[in-house]
Amino acid sequence: MNDGYLQANYGHSQINIAFGRIQEVAKDIPKSMVVLPANEYFDDECINDSNSSLGAYVQSVFPNQASEIQRLIQEELISVKSRKIEKEPGVMQGSYGVRFGVFLKESLHSQQPVLFISVTTKRSGEGLRAEMSHIFEAVKEIQKVAADHRIES
Repeated sequence: MNDGYLQANYGHSQINIAFGRIQEVAKDIPKSMVVLPANEYFDDECINDSNSSLGAYVQSVFPNQASEIQRLIQEELISVKSRKIEKEPGVMQGSYGVRFGVFLKESLHSQQPVLFISVTTKRSGEGLRAEMSHIFEAVKEIQKVAADHRIES
C-alpha cells in the first residue's frame, strides 16, 4: 500500500485501488478507464445515491444528467438477455448477473471511458450484498473490456 492506494498484479494486469472519492481520483488519470460498481439489475437505485461510488461519480461528473447516463446504460442492455429474479418480496426484475459490464467509451461530454460492472446482488430474503468472489469475477471482465478496447490495464 502506497500513500492511499493499493496495487496488485492480477494476470497480465496491474490493479490500482485508490482510496478516496472516485470522481477526484479519476480527474488525475483521464486516459484510464473508470470502473464503477453496479448492481446486477443496472437500475437507477445506485446511480441516484450520492453515498455510493457510482452515484457520487455520476452526480459529480455529469451533474443533473444521471437519467441520461441511465438511458445510455439501458440502451446498451437492450439486446442482452436477463433472468427474472425476485429482487424484493413480490418484486421481480431482470438480472444480468454478477461480472456483467456495460462499457461506455464516451459518455455525454466526457471522453474518459467508463465501465459499469455488476458486483452486487440484491435478492429477496438476502438483501444487498457483495462477495469477494464477485470482485475477482469482475476483474476478469475488466481485463476483457480493456483488451477489447485497447485500454491499458
